Amino acid sequence: MKILVASTYLPPVPGGAEKVAWETSIRLAEDLDVHILTTGSKNETRSIHGVVIHSVWDTRFKALFYSSIGRLFINRLVDITSFDVVHSHMALPWGYVFRGFGRLIITCHGSEALNGWIPDRLSRSALRKAKTVTSPSSWLSRLVMKKYDTDCITIPNGVDTNRFRPRKDGTGQAKIVLFVGRLIERKGVLELLQAARALENYEFWFAGEGPLKRAISFKNTRYLGFVDDVVDIYNQATLCVFPSHWEPFGIVGLEAMACGKAVIATELGFSEYIDSWKDGVIINGRDVKALVEAIQRLMEDEDERSRIEANARAKALQYDWNIVTSRHRELYKSMLET
Repeated sequence: MKILVASTYLPPVPGGAEKVAWETSIRLAEDLDVHILTTGSKNETRSIHGVVIHSVWDTRFKALFYSSIGRLFINRLVDITSFDVVHSHMALPWGYVFRGFGRLIITCHGSEALNGWIPDRLSRSALRKAKTVTSPSSWLSRLVMKKYDTDCITIPNGVDTNRFRPRKDGTGQAKIVLFVGRLIERKGVLELLQAARALENYEFWFAGEGPLKRAISFKNTRYLGFVDDVVDIYNQATLCVFPSHWEPFGIVGLEAMACGKAVIATELGFSEYIDSWKDGVIINGRDVKALVEAIQRLMEDEDERSRIEANARAKALQYDWNIVTSRHRELYKSMLET
C-alpha cells in the first residue's frame, strides 16, 4: 500500500498536527510505502526513517496557490495517481488541494473550529468531498459534524511511551508545578499565573514560547523557554498543569502521564483520556479557585498523588503511538476494500 501523508509542517515545528503526522508516518513506514508532502525553503525530496519526504515552497495562501498554478511544483515531486490513499492533516491547505482524490482522508486538528469566512468555505468544500473525516477527540468530531455537515470519526492522538517514561533521577525536594505549551491566553497561562501568586510556597515552571512569557515574573515562577528534552523537565516536576480553555486533544497531558506524573487539566480535550481523581484531575476552564485547590491537594497529599501517578502511567500506555497507528493502518485498509 502506498500512502501520501500531507502536513504543512513537520517537527521540530511544534503542534499536534505536525506531531501526529510524523509519529504515525514513521511507524506506518515499517510495512507500508509512506510519503509525506510538506513545505520548506525549497522543492526537494529526501528520506528519513524510511519515509520519503517531498517539500514544496512554503508560501502564503497555500490552499489556493497549490490548487492552481502551484500544482505544477507538486506534480514535479509526486504522481498523485500512484497513491492508494491520501491522508491530509487538517482541511487546509492539502485537504482542499486534493479534494478531487477518490480516497482522501482529512484529519481535523482544531483549526477548523477557528476559521474565518473564506477558510470556512474552503474547509467545507474539502471536508464534504473527503472519503473519510477524522478528529482526535469526541468533542471536536461533534463540532466538525455540526459545523460542516459531514460525518467524522474519532481516532485519538498518542504518545511515545518508550521515550516518555519515569526516570529514577526525577523529582527532588522542591515542589514544582510544570506547564508545557504555547504561552498564550487560550492555554490558561494567565489563570496559572494567578494560582502561582496565591501559592507562593510552590515553584511554577513554564516551558514554551509565546507573547505571555513577559508575564512570568513572580519570585516563584521560572521561564524555561523552548526545551528540547521535555522528558527531563517532566520528570523534575512534582505535578503538571494544563489549564487550557479548550484543546483538540492535549498531547502534553499524555506525555506527562507517560512520565508518571499527576496531571491537572481542563475538560475540553483532556477528559478524552483522564478520569478525574483516578489517573489525573479535571477542572473547569478559567476556574482559578478550583485550580488552586487541586494543586494544593495533590501537592500536600503524597499518597493520593502517588496513586494517581501509577494510574497515569497505565493509562498512557493505552495510547502508545503503535496502538494509535494501528487504527490508521486499519482505516487505510478498509478504504481499499470499499
